[in-house]
Amino acid sequence: MTVLNWLYVGGHTVFLQDADTLIMRTPDLVEAIKYLKKTFPPINRITSYARSKTALKKSSNELELLKKTGLSRLHVGLETGDDELLKRVHKGVTADEHIRAGRKIVKAGMELSGYIMPGLGGKEFTKQHAENTAMVLNEINPDFIRSRPLAPRQGTPIAEAYQRGELSLLSPHGLIKEIRILVGALTVSSRLCFDHALNPCMRSGVGYVPLFDQGYEGYQMPDEKERLLAIIEKGLRTDESEFATVEAIAKMSL
Repeated sequence: MTVLNWLYVGGHTVFLQDADTLIMRTPDLVEAIKYLKKTFPPINRITSYARSKTALKKSSNELELLKKTGLSRLHVGLETGDDELLKRVHKGVTADEHIRAGRKIVKAGMELSGYIMPGLGGKEFTKQHAENTAMVLNEINPDFIRSRPLAPRQGTPIAEAYQRGELSLLSPHGLIKEIRILVGALTVSSRLCFDHALNPCMRSGVGYVPLFDQGYEGYQMPDEKERLLAIIEKGLRTDESEFATVEAIAKMSL
């Protein structure tokens, strides 16, 4: 049924599932992409998840071949550009590796979506998390930056750290202030997107109203930077009690 629905709406885009398709041997991935395009000629975009570490292991020629074959967009979880925080969350990559991998992907001609995680460092790391993440993004200049704020999930090490009192989650205004630091420091020409329910939301009579536009295309930087900063200031002028907490939004988004 899923395939039938996909074909019904045109069958133009494909997302290669699992966490890191790029880890496949390049000839095997090329063969899979060619098979997809031969079997479904209307396909005009093929997207996949990838990791910075994996992208660095591919040669520039391999990435360019994958792009030429049809792999047109990669989604990479950066989370943060702060080395200390990257170590704390066991990301397995450094800020410099994020930068070199991102630049390599962009140079190969693929579109790049970089995911960041506001609130990841709690109150302790909020400033350096925002500033260093902006620094990494400025060095890469990805096509899209997608905000996915931290919401500790039960059974994860970070949730256990929160329960032990080792991590102080940001308040709604704290999260908005961290985003303000990030936005203020960005010099990219990326689209900054808040297309997820975990981004700041205000209570209303019918549920929650997002502070930011949650459209997939987001805000075009730098053209809409001042507009975005004005929205942030409006959010900070709104009483904090009007915002849903991270815990409440996390439950809503499950």
